[in-house]
Parts: sequence; C-alpha cells; structure tokens
Amino acid sequence: MDTDDHYLHALADSAQADRPADSARTVIATLVDCAAEVAEARLLVRSIRAFGGAFSNSPVYVFHPAAANLPKHAFESEATRVIPIEIKHPNKPYRFAYKALASATAEAMIEPGIASLVWLDCASLCLEPPVLFDISPKYDLAVRPVHIRNVGSLASEQLDDFWKVVYRSVGIDELPNETVESFMDKQIIRPYFNCCAYVINPALGILGRWWDCFQDLVGDIAFQSGPCSDELHQIFLHQAVFSALIVKYVAWDRIRPLPPSYWYPLHLHTELTEAGRALSGADVVGILTDYISLDPSHPFFENCSESFRAWLAAQLNELNEVGRK
Repeated sequence: MDTDDHYLHALADSAQADRPADSARTVIATLVDCAAEVAEARLLVRSIRAFGGAFSNSPVYVFHPAAANLPKHAFESEATRVIPIEIKHPNKPYRFAYKALASATAEAMIEPGIASLVWLDCASLCLEPPVLFDISPKYDLAVRPVHIRNVGSLASEQLDDFWKVVYRSVGIDELPNETVESFMDKQIIRPYFNCCAYVINPALGILGRWWDCFQDLVGDIAFQSGPCSDELHQIFLHQAVFSALIVKYVAWDRIRPLPPSYWYPLHLHTELTEAGRALSGADVVGILTDYISLDPSHPFFENCSESFRAWLAAQLNELNEVGRK
C-alpha cells in the first residue's frame, strides 16, 4: 500500500469487478457532532444519491450526540435514519470518541445480508460512483493510509511506548512486517490508516472492538499520564486503535488499498506537493472538505463534470437561501 503499484492494482481490480455492487447489501454511516454540521451531512447524503452509482440507494445512518438534539426531519429521505447516541462519561480531550461509538453502533445495527459498512465523515462529498467500495467477497476492508504521519510509527525506528501499549491492548505480540506511506509527507510507517472514509465487512466485529479498546485506553491512568499525555496523541488515539485492530484482524491480502482519488483531502490541497495536486476534479471520486467553505469557482472543480458543478452550485445556493431566511 505504499507504492503507486498498489494503487494501480486496486484500480485494475475494480475493472474486473467481483460482482455488480448491490446497494441493498451496503449501509453508509456518518456522524454529525452538532446541529451546525447538519448542512454538511445533507450535502454528503445528496451527493451520494446523485453521484453514488450503485450505492446511490444505500441506506444512510446519520449518528449524532443525543445532546445535539437533531430533529428527526433533519433529512428528508426515507432511506436516511437519524440516530442519537450518548457517551455516559465523556472525556473532553477525545474529540473523536463519538466517531468510534457511532461506528460500533452502526456495526451492531447491521442486519443479516449486509456485506459492507461504509463510513464517510460528514464533511465530504461524492463526485463519481465509488466502485472500489464494492469489497465483497474478495476483500474485508477498503481504506487509505493517513494523510500525514503525525503519531505514526516510522518503520525504520523502534516501536515507541505509545504504540507498544496500543498494540498490547488489541493483542498484537509481534510487529507487523507490512508498511504504508503517508500521502502528504511520504513517510514509510507501520500500518496507520485514515478513518475518514473506509469500507469494512461488519461480520469481523472490528468496530465494536474499536470502541471497547478505545474506552479501555482512555481509562488507563498510567497510559494517559505517560505516552498519551499530550494533545496530539490524545487526538489521534482513536485512529491508532483503529489501525492496530486492522493489523490484528484483517489479513493483508484482504485489504483493498484506496487510491488518492478516493476522498481526496481538498482541505489540504494548497499544502500538497505539485505531484499531490496533480489530481484534478476530473480524477477524483470523493473529497474531504473538512469544514472549509466550498466554492464552485475553486480551481480544483474546473475539470469536474458539468453535472457535478451545476449540482454543487445549486446546492450551495439553496443552503444560502435557507440561511438568509
């Protein structure tokens, strides 16, 4: 997953589709942290309905903290469920705790016959049919490496105390031989995956374990006062646990590596190298907007399909009209 060959393999793999994607066998989940994010989630759902291809009719679960008090009619589609969740003892430094809980809850809600659970952060959009999201039966997971190394473990260095505890918490006794390359800073690191957009086989039960292990580590006083005492490690603890569980429970050849065109980090576009910015709107299947203002005149969108640009302009105009009322 750390070379272009892996991405080319994944793209070629999609051309030899295992079988036609079936929206009835897929559930899509997202999280709205507060009422202010409802507009972003609406845009995401609408983009899936408009441009999701075989996934356009998949049911969407929109989770939110119970305290956010989202109205049940926040989403007009009958195929979209709004589901409150609650952390009884929230720990404020852990801003992504609700993501782990929402993922675990979605997994627990999955009914027999559902082969794939797709997670998409609400601050994202679908531009083209995400054909690589069709993972069954050949794969158990489709995922991207992290954008930036941050707390990732360099493959050339000894495992630090933070990762030693994380690995131990999920039952990993031996270091993985596999590596990935972070997208922006091109660091060769031990498996460390982005959890903004991924597809997983819910039968593995990884997401329930994610929430359990995360809670255990948040409650580990020695860990919290030592290797996880700084803000950066606390922010990305959820992602480290997610990655460790993948190493533990998913065989490497059952992981489909998603290319950079899948949920491309538009919010980091200006920080990417020229090579990274070579992707244009014509190449990209989905984008992460990460709370930036969407502007249809942004150079990135120049080569997008006319249908998408017209759709985006209409959607943003509608949101602006609602905001002025």
